[in-house]
Amino acid sequence: MNKILVFAGTQEGRCLCEELQAAGIDVHVSVATAYGAELMIGKAEKIYAGRLGQEEMAKLIYAK
Repeated sequence: MNKILVFAGTQEGRCLCEELQAAGIDVHVSVATAYGAELMIGKAEKIYAGRLGQEEMAKLIYAK
């Protein structure tokens, strides 16, 4: 299965996640706030909430 990580926080990010899921892609999403995470429920397989620095972003990108 294909998997993609989306850094989102806008309406466009939510729409992108919905389209990717509809295409059968396993979507993981990172948002900056708890409110952003609430808005992503049902639009991603896994949701990461909280502001990330470069090191934390790299860990998410290269996680297996």
